[in-house]
Amino acid sequence: MDAIKQYLDYMFRSLPPTPQVMQARGDLLEMMGDKYNELRASGMPEHQAVAQVISDFGDLEEVTSELGIDSSISEGELANPVISVDAPTAEEFLEHRRVRSVSIASGVSLSILAVAALTTFTQLGDDAVGLISESMGLILGFGIGLLFVAVALFLFLNHPYGDEHERLSKNPLALDYDAKALVHEQRAASSRDVRMKVMSGLALLLVTFFMVIVSSVIGDGKWGELGFVLSFAASLVVASIGVWFLVSAGTINNSFKILLEEGDFTRAEKESDPIFAGFAGIYWLGAVLLFLALGFAKNWENADTVWIVWPLAGVLFAIIAVTWSTVQNVRKRRAATVGNIRR
Repeated sequence: MDAIKQYLDYMFRSLPPTPQVMQARGDLLEMMGDKYNELRASGMPEHQAVAQVISDFGDLEEVTSELGIDSSISEGELANPVISVDAPTAEEFLEHRRVRSVSIASGVSLSILAVAALTTFTQLGDDAVGLISESMGLILGFGIGLLFVAVALFLFLNHPYGDEHERLSKNPLALDYDAKALVHEQRAASSRDVRMKVMSGLALLLVTFFMVIVSSVIGDGKWGELGFVLSFAASLVVASIGVWFLVSAGTINNSFKILLEEGDFTRAEKESDPIFAGFAGIYWLGAVLLFLALGFAKNWENADTVWIVWPLAGVLFAIIAVTWSTVQNVRKRRAATVGNIRR
């Protein structure tokens, strides 16, 4: 039966992943499955049953005509043509993502450490601590912070996605049998490593949460502001390590989802409006700028309250995302209804 599914993927590789095509593919798979089970029940060997089913349903033009879809659309006419992926291409993509996972995770962690350096040294130069001068605190905070950011940008840009790799995450894919077997094999081999990274990352973030609580307690004790600053900086370091594990695991895990078209990389998700993706980037950049502006406006004296920007931004973004998705779904249903009426 797996061979029939693989052949069906191959048959439909040149057709656009529209709801009509996906419905037709599902109907055809059901019919081929019924025929296969019927032949197997009659005593025919598996390989002969598969060959017979493929022979009976192997003419794409005839099948698509009977199912009421147009098979004359060429890949060049499609906005997102289907990409055929063989085993060498899949292996190259997975290896590139493994290497890039280290760069991305390290870059994100360094970005967190940049914030830690900025807040720590500026607070050490504050009059309440007075360990160093205010000007020295600003110089060290911004200097080390910018250095970390520069290294993070280098890591982000050091292993960029090529155009072909970028297309794999945006276009519908048709993996051949060897490619799909390779992806499943490597996914199984890396599952333990990914799981351990996720567990380690979550554990470290939980430790970070308790460290923040301890920081506030220390700040009220004999250590005063200095104890709070140092313990809070330590919590950010621990958080950066936890985030490294999570980002690394997520990047590797997503590489398998991209090729198998799962999760956020299904064909339905790939058809989503790119306008919202662009809006999301601008939205969160605005949230970062707002957070920094509110913090620097009072020299981070309101650091204990300015963090409210993030949960509020998250809730607002969720509301916008749900509203946008609802509107787009309504438009798609209306367009499909109009199309059915015209036909």
